[in-house]
Amino acid sequence: MTKRLLTACVCICMLLTLLPATVLAANPTYYGIFIAGTEITDENCSNITNEFIKEGRVSYDPVTETLTLDNATIECSEEYGAIIAIRFFKGDNLTIRLIGDNTLTAHGKNYRCIYGSVSDVTIQGTKEDSLTLESDGDSLQVDQNNLTIDGCTINVTSHNWGGIQAWGGTLSIQNGADITVNSYELSLVGENGITITDSTADAVASGEECNTINSNSGNITIRNSTVRAIGTSELAYPAVYAWEGITVENNSTVTAESSGMRGIFTDGSMTVSGSTIMATGTTYEGLVAVESLTVDHSNLTASGKPDGQTPAIITNCLNITASDMTAKGGVQLRDLSGVAAIERSFTITPDDGTLAEFKVDDSNWDGSAAVHFTEGAASPYDAAVTFNENEMNQLTAYRYVHIGQHIHAGGTATCHDKAICSDCGRAYGDVDPDNHVWEDHFTVDKEPTYTEEGRQSIHCKYCDATKDSQAIRPLEDKTPDSAPADTAISAAEKERNAITLNRKTNTAFKNKNLKVTWPKIKGADGYDIYVSVCGKKFKGVTASVTGNQNRSVMRATIKKVAGKKFKKNKTYKIRIRAYRINGDQKEYIADGRTLHVVSDKNPVYTNAKKVQVSKKKYSIKVGKTAKIQASVIKQGRNKRLLPAGHGPQLSYISSDKTIATVSKNGKITAKNKGKCTIYVQALNGRSKQITVRVR
Repeated sequence: MTKRLLTACVCICMLLTLLPATVLAANPTYYGIFIAGTEITDENCSNITNEFIKEGRVSYDPVTETLTLDNATIECSEEYGAIIAIRFFKGDNLTIRLIGDNTLTAHGKNYRCIYGSVSDVTIQGTKEDSLTLESDGDSLQVDQNNLTIDGCTINVTSHNWGGIQAWGGTLSIQNGADITVNSYELSLVGENGITITDSTADAVASGEECNTINSNSGNITIRNSTVRAIGTSELAYPAVYAWEGITVENNSTVTAESSGMRGIFTDGSMTVSGSTIMATGTTYEGLVAVESLTVDHSNLTASGKPDGQTPAIITNCLNITASDMTAKGGVQLRDLSGVAAIERSFTITPDDGTLAEFKVDDSNWDGSAAVHFTEGAASPYDAAVTFNENEMNQLTAYRYVHIGQHIHAGGTATCHDKAICSDCGRAYGDVDPDNHVWEDHFTVDKEPTYTEEGRQSIHCKYCDATKDSQAIRPLEDKTPDSAPADTAISAAEKERNAITLNRKTNTAFKNKNLKVTWPKIKGADGYDIYVSVCGKKFKGVTASVTGNQNRSVMRATIKKVAGKKFKKNKTYKIRIRAYRINGDQKEYIADGRTLHVVSDKNPVYTNAKKVQVSKKKYSIKVGKTAKIQASVIKQGRNKRLLPAGHGPQLSYISSDKTIATVSKNGKITAKNKGKCTIYVQALNGRSKQITVRVR
């Protein structure tokens, strides 16, 4: 029995020695990662090799789940039958670590460089570590998971499909990564969101009907990064698209250009903070943020279709704070979604201690004729301003909009006034006490007498400074014995002088002073000017001007009436009388009509800017009549002319009543053949001349 048992054991041992070794060996572990068709196992993971790995070393550490490419070159092509350089289907995370310069190529229809699905994929390295991908299909694609590119340099060329894509997940580019993608379509995709932080991304797509950077279910966030997205096809979609919204912040620069539709489009809101944006659309808008666009301490330039009617920017709510925004093509504030959660709005807020300007051009796409927006609280603004519905509607009329910091420039300060900005017309800075604005005529400082000289000088229009003081010779002693016997002026001559005086006497307030001009009267030694508040009597002569000024038009500046400065809420009347000295007496040789004038600062009333007539020449037969059609153009278009109690708005004066007369209502009656002039004069002296020929 024992002998049989021993014999059986020996036979079994002999049979076992004849079995293949593989039957006894343990099964290998597969990691779900393929390198050009070769699956990584625990047996080859330390150094994966095949005929497609041309250079360098490829290895995998299953403990850290890290695939290392060390100066590796992997080539896949139809010639060799390998379709994907790196493919993975595993349930754990995967890190692809780069060392040195690595190159993956996949030439063939639908051939890809990197493709797969894991929990998360991270491609990691330093700025000196690079990965170059070139394929006929998608170069780098991860499905249903997140993709992170950390610190390394990646250069992608996809001849027929997309560049770097994370479908069903997010794409993150961070820590100084430098990404360059040239693809047919969809250069960068993070379906559920894209974040670019402290990095550079340059993406160009050449295909039709596609975006360059796309997040069709999430947000795009760019922080402290430089991003360029270009779509070169005439049928390209927006270069940058995000469904939920776009945030650009922390000193980022984004350039988005589409040779087709828009530069940037989001169905949500876009916020730009401390950054620079340049968005260009060729056939549509430059930038569309359906819900809102907020620009804070940033620079944004958007260009729509050149010289067309397409705006540069469309959004429902526009908020600009301490920023520079230029829209070549204009801005439209409207709800593209049709279901906006908030009402449209438009606000501009200047930076602390600065002005914000809002300029528009209704004709030129480039803003070559841009002017300050004048509706409501006119530009520039020293505090936040919110625009109303009418002002927002008016935006659609402009082909160019610019919002930015306004810096006053130009103009010259005087002893009375600050400098006036040559751009916006507002006063700024301080007055210059040494820079005077001189009158263009002499003012009598001391009247001459028969025994003493007078003095005259040129006065500053605003202060007590004078210059060029000179003497006025004493008056001549004309006693009754030495004067001609017949010195009294005739009524006809006095009437002619009055016509001359009245036809071109003008009054106007300037810098709180009353300016008066009138024509010189032949033979006049001087002129007395009477000024009073309307409704009160004249109280003597307010000012006198000697007649020895060597000019055809006389001038005077009156700073006070009855010892008081002029007030903006009062109206004033003025009358000028020309005189000559007859012996030791004044003889008045022309009496001007009483004119009425208000300060340009009066809150209710205004003066005539000019008189407008329908005809400047009339030809009338003797005995016939004609009616003058005249009207007053106001200085302040939103104010009223003085009421009827001050006199008729228009008066009519004929230079020769023997030729033609004119009624108080402007009716001309032809008397005798000849030619005369009719003057149509407003209450403040502004007039228009009409020529009448009677035949």
